[in-house]
Amino acid sequence: MADYQYFSSSWLVRVIVFGLFTLSITTLALVPLLKNLSHPRILRMPVWLRWALLVPVAFTVSTVAEIIPKFLFSLYEVSINHTLTFRPGIDSLIWSAYAPLFFVIAGAKVAPSRRLTVYLVLGVFKIIVAVTNIYTVLSVTSAGMSWSRTDTLINSPLWWNFSVYIIGICLIIVSAIVTMMETKTPEEDI
Repeated sequence: MADYQYFSSSWLVRVIVFGLFTLSITTLALVPLLKNLSHPRILRMPVWLRWALLVPVAFTVSTVAEIIPKFLFSLYEVSINHTLTFRPGIDSLIWSAYAPLFFVIAGAKVAPSRRLTVYLVLGVFKIIVAVTNIYTVLSVTSAGMSWSRTDTLINSPLWWNFSVYIIGICLIIVSAIVTMMETKTPEEDI
């Protein structure tokens, strides 16, 4: 993989179009999974067990929210019989914006009470992670590294990663505002 990915409108359009397409299909698959977190069997579980399962369930749903779109995108990639140059952009979008949103939603769904509070706590946790990543990108670029340099972990350019971290923060904030508007009391279901 190249060490640099300069800004290209065609690369960006492909990432956005294929990302939205893949993530839309994935969301349709994940909604029933999230609804199962409110299944009567789960609601009858002891309160202490639901609290104990909160973070493991959130991580599990977040992982599924990473696996499904990567699998769908891989199917597309295999069908055209070559590696797509914009795959790192999709991976960054899934990993830094999409999966964290499902982490927060799933954790709040499995909480036995105070779901809005849990939603906000998990959301703040994911926002802190994103802000830390933003700080890292700003630190290395202010030290002289190019914005076009690719991240060593996911091979997407720093300018794209920075943008995706901002998108992820905005998604969590907007979903929290929507959740707060729909929830009258902290104990009420999300």
